[in-house]
Amino acid sequence: MGNHHSRLRQSGTIYMRGIGNDQYQSVNIKLHGIKTDNYNVPTEDFSLPVQDLCYKLLQDRYPAETIGPAAIHLFGLACFDQDRKTCTWLNPKKSLSDSMKDGFRGLNNLYLRIRFLPVKSQLQGHIIQSLCYDKDLCPNHVNYLIHYLFFQVKNDFVSDRLNTFYGELVQSSKARGNAVLDLLIMSRLYGLDSPENVFDHIDHEKNSNCCCYFGKMNGIDSSLNHVLPSRERNNCWKDYKLEKNMKATLTEYSKENRAATTVDLMVHYIQELMMDVRERYISKRAEMEGKVEITVNTQNGFGVFIREQSDRSVPSLFCAIDELQSIDIHHDNYMMADKKTGNNNMNKSWTVRVHRTNGTPLMLIFDTVETAESFISGLDGYYRVIHNYHHLLCDQVAPHSLKQLANLKCHGPISEKLAVEKLKKSDHEFFIVKQDIHRQDKFAIVYTNEGQIRTKYFFREDDKFFLEGDTSQSYNTTRELFKALSESGILSKTPIIVRPKNECCEVLKNLFVNPSDTPNTEDEDSGVIAKKKQPLVYMQGDIMTDEKLGNGYFTEVYKGRVRGSDKFIASLQMGICRQLGFEDNRFFVGMQGLCLTSPSQVVEEYAQYGSLAKFFDMRKPFTLQHFIYIAIQLAEALLYMDEKNLHHGSICCKNVMVFKYDAGDIFIKLADSGMLNIYNKLPIGHVLNTKRLPWVAPELFKDMSKMTISGDVYAFSTTLWECATLGRSPLEVQPLKDFNLDSDKIQEFYLSGKTIDFPEDLITKGDEGRSRATIHLITQL
Repeated sequence: MGNHHSRLRQSGTIYMRGIGNDQYQSVNIKLHGIKTDNYNVPTEDFSLPVQDLCYKLLQDRYPAETIGPAAIHLFGLACFDQDRKTCTWLNPKKSLSDSMKDGFRGLNNLYLRIRFLPVKSQLQGHIIQSLCYDKDLCPNHVNYLIHYLFFQVKNDFVSDRLNTFYGELVQSSKARGNAVLDLLIMSRLYGLDSPENVFDHIDHEKNSNCCCYFGKMNGIDSSLNHVLPSRERNNCWKDYKLEKNMKATLTEYSKENRAATTVDLMVHYIQELMMDVRERYISKRAEMEGKVEITVNTQNGFGVFIREQSDRSVPSLFCAIDELQSIDIHHDNYMMADKKTGNNNMNKSWTVRVHRTNGTPLMLIFDTVETAESFISGLDGYYRVIHNYHHLLCDQVAPHSLKQLANLKCHGPISEKLAVEKLKKSDHEFFIVKQDIHRQDKFAIVYTNEGQIRTKYFFREDDKFFLEGDTSQSYNTTRELFKALSESGILSKTPIIVRPKNECCEVLKNLFVNPSDTPNTEDEDSGVIAKKKQPLVYMQGDIMTDEKLGNGYFTEVYKGRVRGSDKFIASLQMGICRQLGFEDNRFFVGMQGLCLTSPSQVVEEYAQYGSLAKFFDMRKPFTLQHFIYIAIQLAEALLYMDEKNLHHGSICCKNVMVFKYDAGDIFIKLADSGMLNIYNKLPIGHVLNTKRLPWVAPELFKDMSKMTISGDVYAFSTTLWECATLGRSPLEVQPLKDFNLDSDKIQEFYLSGKTIDFPEDLITKGDEGRSRATIHLITQL
């Protein structure tokens, strides 16, 4: 391990002129361990994203393939403000240069820390071990994550950071007990035959750069400086009773725990001291005076909690981690009068909106961009490791490594066991690409060949791809590589890659789930399960309607308030119809409850941008990437319905809701899954069914009640046409426009095998210049 430490310290102190100011800056990063490494970042690393810099530091410190692409998501760079007693985390997407431009203070004193702390019950066992080493490549089974976390927690304890920053005051008896445990661990790490000799060894190391050495105390140099916070030593230094008692306790404790491994002792130390440490943030709430305290807790409660700063009561739950939907941030610059002087001052703040799937957004105001991004990156990180590895809550803090995986259509560092299970549910021409758990540049292709599931590995180096064992042939893209594998007979002739869905990376999620928290549905009574799926029933007074969002032939849609939450409220004038099986909220708008009034109302989750049809009316930029993401998500919903033997019957832009949108992403769900029952009772010549004809497969014109998933696939293609034309209706395009909603003529047109083309004016001129290049690309797909 010594070689790794020396490599980190070779760079020396590097200064550069700070961007945006006239002072020279040095960036110093402390790494926890037996010896604290003070890494002075060289100028060439200032442009690295923070996550890449963390990965580089850990790769330099530890043996290869121990802290890999899965474990790196637990780490971050933190800065402690001693005056404000706050901890601020750097944006993992930004570089150090970006942070300097933002005016981030404290870059000369950063800590590389494990930010996302596993639950205590998962600190020991195969789950956390699987992130740290490959048993075939690392026979010593050194758990470097536990090692790092031990020294991090120890540093927090001895420096009294647990108390001053996290509000966790360790009682004296417990503190001294953990100090004895610490001494036993250190004696083993030093390789001492007798644990009592650890005191002499510490005395010998006093002048070295030991991570837990905090200097002299009141002029007296004590070995206990290494294992106890100063408040525990203030009344003990005059005599040596405490040290003497600890030596005796250490001897006895060592005998009792002779069979325990060093990692076992470290885990016990962490579990005793980590307690209930949470991330806390202070901000203003947009609609309130005064400040609020926001707490992110994953040790007990898995959620975002909030309370007024002056209120000492138990914080209330804002939302669970898996209920987060999206987060956006914008800079506020405006003049505001000073109450004391009356002068107008420029107010600079950052507003953060936290959107959840089942309620009103939380709007917070932060004084600095670094505090705002620290808060956002915490929520985004926990959401990623616990609930959805591939869905980015906020693009501004999204690690670029995840976007690289998206470009490769690659799963994250899931286990090969899970990849095999996913592949078993697909046909033989499908295959899965996943990132290796231990190596950033290694990937696995899981595929079916001659009825057997097999695995083949490839590597990425200098933006080239190589198959394992064959470095003579390189490929510029993974598409070239897959084509070569198909031509050689390894993959099928028409291989189809299984894209990652909205799912977690199980090797990470398992770190945050207590075994006792996992529900065993097999033991539950079927009646109990059915009751859980029943929607809530509201009284009329529970629902207050707000602005009207739209209306259909049978429904009116309002944005309403349901017991303090913003949700869709659909007033169904012909009663409530909803097909069973559409309760999967990954693909379908979730029904939150019913209001049995007249007319009946369905309470559904709130989609920020409304339907796709309304979204296109907003005239927001729409790229080929957005088009492809919509197509993929709709195709996944179709696949789900096919597996469940379901069909929707009314897929179109008006029934696709947009929950998230930004320059590089769009998130949608299907709505109106129960309206087919109403449509089928109407004659095909009814105006409602006439308007649906371009989305109805021609073979269903004679009997629309025979709808199957094949009919949904047809509607899917017409919906993609809508998206490609930026929301136009086929009925508005020639020759259908000339038919003037004549049902017979429209049916005759489609039954003759004819189809509509893209509007000529859209292809040649573009829609007022909007996304013209995108339309050309789509027409060539």
